[in-house]
Amino acid sequence: MKIVATIKHLSSFPPKIIIAKIWNRLNQQKRLKRLQNLYLNSDSRSFTSTTVANLFPLVSMDGSAVKWDVKNPTFDLLGSGPIQNTYDEEAAGLENYHYPNNFPTKTIDTNGDFLANVVLPIHLPFSATCWKLIQEINDNYQPLDWQRDFKSGFRYDAKQWFLSQRKIMPMAKGVDLKVPWELSRLQHLPKLALTVSSSEKKNKEVQNYILCQLLDFVMANPIGMGVNFNCPMDIGIRNANILLTLDWLKAQNALPKNVESILCNYVSASTTHILEDVEYREGLTSNHYLGNVLGILFAGAYLEQNSESDRWLAFGIQELERSMERQFFKDGSNFEGSTNYHRLSGEMMVWDAGIIASLPKSRIEKLKTYSNKYWNYVAPLFPSKQQNFLSENHVLTNNFWEKLVLSYHFAESVSRPNGSAIQYGDNDSGRFVKLTPFGTTLTKQEAVSKYSNLHDNLLAETDTYWDENDLNHGGFISSICGLLQKHPKLKVHYADLEYQIFAQIASKTEGLQDLLNSFKQEETKPIIEKVNSDHLQHYKRETFEFADTNLSTNLNSEHYEDFQLAIFKSDNLFLSLAGICNPNQHYSFGHTHSDKLGVVLHVDGKDILVNPGTYLYTPIPERRIEFRTVNAHNTVSVDYQEQNTPLPGNLGLFNLKNETTFQLLHISKTEVMAEIAYRDIIHRRKVEITKHQVIIDDWCNREFTQHWNTGKPFSNGYGKRINN
Repeated sequence: MKIVATIKHLSSFPPKIIIAKIWNRLNQQKRLKRLQNLYLNSDSRSFTSTTVANLFPLVSMDGSAVKWDVKNPTFDLLGSGPIQNTYDEEAAGLENYHYPNNFPTKTIDTNGDFLANVVLPIHLPFSATCWKLIQEINDNYQPLDWQRDFKSGFRYDAKQWFLSQRKIMPMAKGVDLKVPWELSRLQHLPKLALTVSSSEKKNKEVQNYILCQLLDFVMANPIGMGVNFNCPMDIGIRNANILLTLDWLKAQNALPKNVESILCNYVSASTTHILEDVEYREGLTSNHYLGNVLGILFAGAYLEQNSESDRWLAFGIQELERSMERQFFKDGSNFEGSTNYHRLSGEMMVWDAGIIASLPKSRIEKLKTYSNKYWNYVAPLFPSKQQNFLSENHVLTNNFWEKLVLSYHFAESVSRPNGSAIQYGDNDSGRFVKLTPFGTTLTKQEAVSKYSNLHDNLLAETDTYWDENDLNHGGFISSICGLLQKHPKLKVHYADLEYQIFAQIASKTEGLQDLLNSFKQEETKPIIEKVNSDHLQHYKRETFEFADTNLSTNLNSEHYEDFQLAIFKSDNLFLSLAGICNPNQHYSFGHTHSDKLGVVLHVDGKDILVNPGTYLYTPIPERRIEFRTVNAHNTVSVDYQEQNTPLPGNLGLFNLKNETTFQLLHISKTEVMAEIAYRDIIHRRKVEITKHQVIIDDWCNREFTQHWNTGKPFSNGYGKRINN
């Protein structure tokens, strides 16, 4: 069945792409056999002396703003609740799925004998040296179990190479690869690095904690081994977060040279691994490939200049431009069909742009003479004579900078007055760099009452719970506002750290601020046509009444033609209607939902109609389907048919047939009418906003059911499920 589905999926591509896919897969098999032998029989980690550059501005951060206790550190990722993730910890389980702790020993000895249960004998000497360094820095440090899905308790294995990790979990229900990957991104470390100088007493504690955890990761994750080398995108994000951390530690004279060398070499070897296993796909590449690019670019920019780092940097700049062209539409929106993946890709774009703008001119000059002669990877590096980025504005083209600015406008547009973005398509809580925290503190009782994924046992050690708001895109918005040197429209989007970092970059880059401020968002042009719906025999109306609220005060509309999204905002209302079936989206439609002509409605600070979010991907497939299906969204269905049919089996979790077309028929300041068609079904919807009403009219050529999601199901972040 899977083979048949794969063949059908391949047949949807042009012959040229099919041939390229087959050829590249055959070459990849040869490459992987060589890699397997390398990783199982040698150690790519090194003590060779090397250094990291200082590139991003160092800004001061109040340590009290970081929800972190270095003496008793806990992580709360993807709905896990606070956990320590030490080798002796027992996992709480995911829903009804729980795997007992199977680590062979609960004793973490000072000699490092426990490491024989973590890595292969060939990798043991280097890992033992890392443990000795950790002991010298802080002999009370508790190492983390980096191979564990700390929600379900299932444990992967750093004694097996990266491609074996999926094979040790077949049919393991409740197991989520994303969980160890999320922790392995090390996104908590850069913001900790910014707090090192916040107080003299705490300075050394924070510094030592960061150094120990960086060495801990290197110690327990030999290159190419275990679950944390299974996804090149996550390696790329980790590269960047390690290098940012080293940058800011070094700027505060808090980075010992031996630790600096170990980490720089580790990033270098990790970058080679990314290129060997790069997520470059014939046709359109995805946000995963963009994560590969940024990891390679950061390594090329930060590590010592030589012929190899020159090629990495040139490749990163080249592919950043090409990814912006492919992955962002002219209206600034992202081609994944998801408002939250827009934020993830946007963050990667702005931080990559920031590091390029921060490079000294002498470093860019070196790229004029690089050679691609020894570049033997699937993703191409063009000869230096074919590159034109050296002559463009601030290395990157005007087209790149314009789309970056427009992507910020889109992020502001899809945010409700409380600062939280609407959820069209998937939300996996994915971020690139996480500095400024957004959220609120709840009591234990409030947290358990709000979230079904939390319970009293998870919160037994605390009376309060930090409820992070994954839907606030303020970090991304404030980064670009810093480049523009103007504050976000909503105060709840202001992220001081991101704003200050990018404002300093703009102030030091001649002409950049003026260039960026020259790009303007196009105003929505009204479309007023008479539309006849008589041929659509079936009709229903739903009216939402707000007798005590004037919905029309300062009412205006916006329209994103490429993303196919209409937005209405007034002093008291936020309303959106979406199409999201542009054929130029990512070809898999993998992160889209059955949300076409779906409405989101927010009035007087309250959510009236919501899109459900995502909750989970692969660990419990039926949950993935539940949150993606048509009846979880504010649209209509005919016999509960999905708007885009999933491919058979597990392929369908991230691959949909592109069967839906969208047409905007009418838009003004108070009304919108649009139509979708899929297979033999035609659905037309009109939304009208009056002083006290939102009126939704639906027409269809078949009998249909209207669906209204008022909060069930609803997830405001991956792994989180709201109790209705």
